[in-house]
Amino acid sequence: MLETTSEKYCVFRQASDWYAFPALAVLEVAPAPEVISIPNSDQVLAGMCHLRNEFLPVLRLQTLAGEATAKAPGEQQLLVVHGTQGPWALLVDRVAGLETLEVSPSYETPIADDWAAAVAGSATLCSQLVRVLDARRVYCLADSILRQHWKKPLRNSSERNDFVARTSALTSGEPWTSLAGDRDN
Repeated sequence: MLETTSEKYCVFRQASDWYAFPALAVLEVAPAPEVISIPNSDQVLAGMCHLRNEFLPVLRLQTLAGEATAKAPGEQQLLVVHGTQGPWALLVDRVAGLETLEVSPSYETPIADDWAAAVAGSATLCSQLVRVLDARRVYCLADSILRQHWKKPLRNSSERNDFVARTSALTSGEPWTSLAGDRDN
C-alpha cells in the first residue's frame, strides 16, 4: 500500500509544470515587484526586491528546475516563503490557490545538491501532476548553487572593476539604476 498524506498546499504553475509548497511555508502571494539583479550572481538568483519594508532574495524556480526562462519578472507572481534565516521569494508564473492534496512521498535517494532533493513527493490535481516541494530544500539548493558560483574568481580586470563599481553604488546611496548599468556616463 502506498503511503500518502493529505494537507493544504499552495499550488502554483511554472511554464507547463505544476508545483506546490505546504501552505504553512507560504507567507504571501504578491504581484512581482521590481527585482534588482545582483552583480556576479548565478541565474538562480533573480535579484533582490523590497516588499513590505523587507529586502527579500528572489529565486528563479525555472533555473533551479533546469528549465529555460519563460517570462519576464514583471509578468510573474512572487511567492514569499518562510525560511529559517528569514523570508525569501520565488518567481512563479501563476498561483492557483490553496488545495488539499494527497501526496505520495518521493522515495528517491537524491544527491544533496540536486533538484530531486527539493522534490518531497507528488500529487495529482485536475489530472495534472503536481510536484510537491520542500521549501527548506529548495532554499538550500539555491544557497549551494550561489556559494559555488561565488567561489569562482572574476574572469578579468574589467569584470572586477565593473563588480566593484556596482557594489560600491549600493553603499554610496546612488540610485538603483546605476547597478543595472542604465546610467549615461
